[in-house]
Amino acid sequence: MKPIFFYALVIVPLNLHSASKDESRSEKIQQFKMNQECMNSATAAEDWAKLVPCSKRALELIEDLFDPNHTNVAMLTREYGLALDMHGGEQTESEKFLKSAVKKYEKILVKTLQS
Repeated sequence: MKPIFFYALVIVPLNLHSASKDESRSEKIQQFKMNQECMNSATAAEDWAKLVPCSKRALELIEDLFDPNHTNVAMLTREYGLALDMHGGEQTESEKFLKSAVKKYEKILVKTLQS
C-alpha cells in the first residue's frame, strides 16, 4: 500500500506540472499570434508607434518559446530592430537588435552548413 501511495504522490504532481506547462505554452502561443496580428496591422497602417510595443512583446514571447538561435527568434529580433528604427529616435537601440539578429543568423548558417 505504501509504495502505491508514494508513486501517486510523485506522479500526480509531475502530471499537474506538465499540464500547466503545456497550458502556459499554449497561452504564450495565443498571445504571440495576437501580437503578430498587431504587428501586421500596424505595418499596413504605417503606425510605427503601435508597431514597436507589438513587436517587442512578440519577440519576448518567441524568445520564451524557442531556442535563442532559432530562425524565428532571429527574424523577430530583426523585425523589432527595424520597428525601433522606423519609430524614430531609437537608432542606437535599433542597431543593437539588428546586430544581435545578424549574429543569430550567422550561428544558424554555421549550424546549417555543418549539418
